Amino acid sequence: MDFGCLILAAGEGRRMGTQKLLLELDGKPILQHVVDTALAVGFREVVVVVGSQSERVISTVNFGSAKVVVNNEFTSGLSSSLKLGLKAFASKPDAYLVMLGDQPLIRPETVRKLLEEHAKTNPLMSIPTYHGRRGNPVVLSSRILGEIQTLSGDVGAKQLLERHPDGVKWIEVDDCGVTLDVDTPEDYKYILEEMKRGHRAP
Repeated sequence: MDFGCLILAAGEGRRMGTQKLLLELDGKPILQHVVDTALAVGFREVVVVVGSQSERVISTVNFGSAKVVVNNEFTSGLSSSLKLGLKAFASKPDAYLVMLGDQPLIRPETVRKLLEEHAKTNPLMSIPTYHGRRGNPVVLSSRILGEIQTLSGDVGAKQLLERHPDGVKWIEVDDCGVTLDVDTPEDYKYILEEMKRGHRAP
């Protein structure tokens, strides 16, 4: 099964009060960790959607072989980045792993497990859980691309999950990184502490 990787990194980070994706973590911007993880997995194609302070993000992060797309309508919500990013793929993957740019602790081996488990049964969606708690990234089948294009506002896979509860494969992983993102200064402090406890960023 052929997988593409889409990284959503266009948000304003209003609750953080600054461009959170460029906050430093273990010597690298938060978004750099996410990009490095995607590239380490070896996807044929990686697309990154940026938006808020896009010029600063592009000049700071090393995107390597990833394709960078600027969403000028990022204030209209997550769905706009999701739709724009999926349209930017040159290839036609069987499914897409959708990563969030503010989840720096997810390990490459966790991503590989999600892809392997998704390929076994090819559901509409595969979603990781950690100790039963729903997380990200999610895997979306190309079979629901048309439906994704109808989404609006600040919604992503959650709305698809509500529409297709029987089309979801839940995958338990041993990686707390799938439930940790950086929305607030408290989140950032927690992730810094988590790293001190031994959860290393990739």
